Amino acid sequence: MTTVNRQHLVLPYGANHWDQKTFSSSPGAKDTLEIDCHTRFVIIDPAQATPLRLNGGQYEFHEPPNMRLVPTVFDQLAYLETHFITLCGTYSKLQRLFINRYFDFIVGRVEDECEPLSKVIEDFGNLYEYHDWAFSAFRPLPQAYIYAPKDHASDATPQADDFTPTEMAFWTGSTVLVIDLSDPGSTDPFQSRRLKRIKDAGINILAITPAVLDDQQSSAFRDLLPEPMQNFWHGELAPSRPFVDTKLGDISASTIDF
Repeated sequence: MTTVNRQHLVLPYGANHWDQKTFSSSPGAKDTLEIDCHTRFVIIDPAQATPLRLNGGQYEFHEPPNMRLVPTVFDQLAYLETHFITLCGTYSKLQRLFINRYFDFIVGRVEDECEPLSKVIEDFGNLYEYHDWAFSAFRPLPQAYIYAPKDHASDATPQADDFTPTEMAFWTGSTVLVIDLSDPGSTDPFQSRRLKRIKDAGINILAITPAVLDDQQSSAFRDLLPEPMQNFWHGELAPSRPFVDTKLGDISASTIDF
């Protein structure tokens, strides 16, 4: 059991199977819930207004990475990319392709902005390299289950039926963003009901079609992403890697914004 504040969001993800035993909760002390979740999950405090990033912790690996085998930024990015792919649906080519495209986007975006990103960290000497900014990118949650209850009573205790499946989701710092990878011509009634339930819960949905995922030459994929996801380093004082803590703590300084 895990104790969480009622105002916090619980985002289960990487779930190939979901039933009544996967998630349950009961009232805890004061304004808390005791949750029992039998899949990976992250806990979000919306009041902090902080995006969930690649360097944001709350990972569950089958085995921690051997740092001698992943010493560079690109090694660690490849490790994370593989990790997220393993969390995609077994038969979901589109989820895996999204992860591939997303990590290509991250690397390309940092290269596009290498000069200003390098300038931000030049006072830190050799502590960082500009490629480290890649880990400030928002973290994808494959096969995420989103809390979208039919009963919106504030005193309700979330149960498995209150969650609905998604192909991919992000926490942007202000909202959950669900990624819809379905073909726009799809007539799948389950898909339609699922998307309607997500919309009815006030959750944003971004449609990225299979054609966009297949297009590696144009900027269509990048152009669909909202501005905070494109300029993912905004709000960060300095970069940090997910496996090596190089954060500078609570240094009082202006965060970057360009």
